[in-house]
Amino acid sequence: MTLFTFICNIVGLVSNICILFLTVYTLYLTAFSKKMDFVSMGHSLSAFFGDTIHFHIRNCSLHSIPVTKVFLLKRIGGMFHMITIAKYEEPLIIDAWHIAKIETEPFTRIVGIDEPDDGTEQDSEDDNCGEDECDKPSLSTIHMDAVIGVETGKKVIWIKPYKKAPLRAAKRAYNKYDFDILSVSSTYYNDKVLSKCVDFAINLLETDLNGQKVIKTVFAMVGDDHVLLSDTICGHNGLDGECGSSAEELETCLCEQFGIARENMRVDQIDHIF
Repeated sequence: MTLFTFICNIVGLVSNICILFLTVYTLYLTAFSKKMDFVSMGHSLSAFFGDTIHFHIRNCSLHSIPVTKVFLLKRIGGMFHMITIAKYEEPLIIDAWHIAKIETEPFTRIVGIDEPDDGTEQDSEDDNCGEDECDKPSLSTIHMDAVIGVETGKKVIWIKPYKKAPLRAAKRAYNKYDFDILSVSSTYYNDKVLSKCVDFAINLLETDLNGQKVIKTVFAMVGDDHVLLSDTICGHNGLDGECGSSAEELETCLCEQFGIARENMRVDQIDHIF
């Protein structure tokens, strides 16, 4: 056997092994693998209406994956808590190598998860936040010290939103049902989900351009010396001065400052039940 023939045989053997490996790996990705990656997260905060949280996740398999539920398993004070992000009656189909946006319905509050009182936000891109910062749950850092669970029927696909996410501990807690469920509450007025800062709903009887009577609803946040409005009333988006803390007192302010007749207005106080 010449040296050339020997080299050709070795090259052929290596080529066959590589082809076999690629075939097996492709079969695994196509038929068996259900792998997803975390891409990004974000949240939308509204002064008057409900907040939302969203995640972008990528299907890293060579086949479509049906999604029935997405949840977050977050560790707070040494205990894991489940927060439902989305639940689908009809499965959401994520095609191979596609990115899907998973978003919550608008909500008023997640019990135990609130933005800092001073209005500042922690950097959601900082994966190395200190222990004190991570122990203060907020919407902007909700993915920290947490993992994402994607239910695909009988199986759960686990996604780490950052490198040091507590995957093993979260899976152990999930399998042993050793977790609490954080309730997501929503305050509705008609078909609107409201922010927890909204105090009143102002219903005004107006005439539109066609001469038809319509009801315009404006939401109000009452401060010590001002009132902020979600929409303009008589060209103004707020009221100056103290307007009290009851619906009757706010009606009086609106009558005095804008000259609106009481019979053309109704003010309802918003009761937030958490």
